[in-house]
Amino acid sequence: MHYALILLADPGSEPDRQRNARRCSIWFGAPRCDFAAGRASASPHFDQSTVNLLQRIFGRRPATAWEIEPGDIIWKLQPTPGGILVGEARDVDRRTMSLFAMRPMEGKLLFSDVRLHDPWWVALEMTIGEVAILHAYPRPDLPNAAGATAVDCATGEVLWRDDGLRVLCGTQELALVQRGGSHDWSSLALIDARSGVVLEEIGASPERTEAFQQTCAAVTEWPDWINSDTLDEDHPESGEIGPILDRLLPARRRPVEIGRYAGYTVLGVHVPSRRSADAMLANLVDTHLLILRDGRPVHQEIVTEDAPGPSSDIFFIWNGVLIFIRNRRRLAGITLNND
Repeated sequence: MHYALILLADPGSEPDRQRNARRCSIWFGAPRCDFAAGRASASPHFDQSTVNLLQRIFGRRPATAWEIEPGDIIWKLQPTPGGILVGEARDVDRRTMSLFAMRPMEGKLLFSDVRLHDPWWVALEMTIGEVAILHAYPRPDLPNAAGATAVDCATGEVLWRDDGLRVLCGTQELALVQRGGSHDWSSLALIDARSGVVLEEIGASPERTEAFQQTCAAVTEWPDWINSDTLDEDHPESGEIGPILDRLLPARRRPVEIGRYAGYTVLGVHVPSRRSADAMLANLVDTHLLILRDGRPVHQEIVTEDAPGPSSDIFFIWNGVLIFIRNRRRLAGITLNND
């Protein structure tokens, strides 16, 4: 939805006023009118008092706070307790993988294009404290993981690599690992995730191992982190949101994702692509990101075009910042202000 202010030139004949009125319809975010040159100027014509008045009338519209492009398709994201987001990016054609990291609260890219020992058969698995853990694959045709590489989330420095162990879980830079090819209790140990040094052999104590695993599971929910839920018929907000989606995106496909922060409702919606006959025949979908404020649409955009099908985890909210991927390659953040 757009709103316009109609400005009239003064003085002038009636035809001049009508022509100037048409010329000076000012859309939010659009250039202002320049009477002298008869063309649009690059800077908005609203002073702060006018902006404040418009925001009181129409409400504050969310805007992109930052956007980064690490270079390749963004494949996976992992947060850290210290507020860093670590990402895995892949070039499918060249079969290469790289790491990047940024601070969403600042919109600051910390590093990008960090390459590891294997150009493709390695993947980001988890973060433990401020350390990223990656695993390799024993063979390209086997989906199970093997080995471990630790990377500093703030700098991208490779801290250590051990092809003979498997990291199972961890918290506060303490990791539970399984060493060698054995899968029994005796191969388990606790290590320092930052140095890779073995701190304690706990294979003889299954109770201690289970207690540590329960501790790891309990801290997987980060503070101020909001994941999206599935908006199905049993969801308590389906009765409120359903009619809004029927009006805005009636041709949607399931699943629909929903998340709430303050007075905002964020929706991820899949709509059949009608960009071309081939897209329609292949049942491709466009993914829409929709933001409502008190039930009123304030932002809508297509974040993915011509996807092979509906996906999950379209967005998440962290410390009031809506974070999502635009067109597979750009990570974007929108600040959800509660004012």
